[in-house]
Amino acid sequence: MFEKIKNKLHDGFTLVEMMVVILIISVLVLLFIPNLGNSKTKAMEESDKAIVATMRTQIELAEFEKGRTLTLEEEAGLFTDEKQKELYEVEIKGKR
Repeated sequence: MFEKIKNKLHDGFTLVEMMVVILIISVLVLLFIPNLGNSKTKAMEESDKAIVATMRTQIELAEFEKGRTLTLEEEAGLFTDEKQKELYEVEIKGKR
């Protein structure tokens, strides 16, 4: 009977075991957090590139429909979204 009570008192984790687990988790967090920040930046850059490519295609389609080259004002009028306007000014209009 005393043997069963003695075993129940010793079940669980020791303080050293808990400290080791917390240390391992801390190291893993320190390794992954910087990578998450870099991947978000890279994803935003790739997204901007895709938007610019789509905008160039949109300009080409409008020129094909009208049968002539669009003026800068006509090109700018194609884009209503703030992000598109910003990218148009920097990436498309800025390179002409």
